[in-house]
Amino acid sequence: MGIAVSIYAVMKGFLRKNWLLILAIFYLLSPFDLIPDFIPGVGAADDVFVLLATLFIRYREFKKKQEEKVIDGEVVEDGAKRGGI
Repeated sequence: MGIAVSIYAVMKGFLRKNWLLILAIFYLLSPFDLIPDFIPGVGAADDVFVLLATLFIRYREFKKKQEEKVIDGEVVEDGAKRGGI
């Protein structure tokens, strides 16, 4: 039972962090599009837009987390400032 609970916790955390990326992959793989793929040139435009938008959002979240780790020029690890004792 303990292993099942820990696997559930890992999957829950993974899905919480990556739900947008998972939805983008499903959209790219699905046969339904906003612009049909059989239109030459612009058919893949919505797929490319969804992919680029998702990657941009993920990058912005990553940069925000990196900036939160630095407070007043000090690196913060695991939510606590490193002290110089």
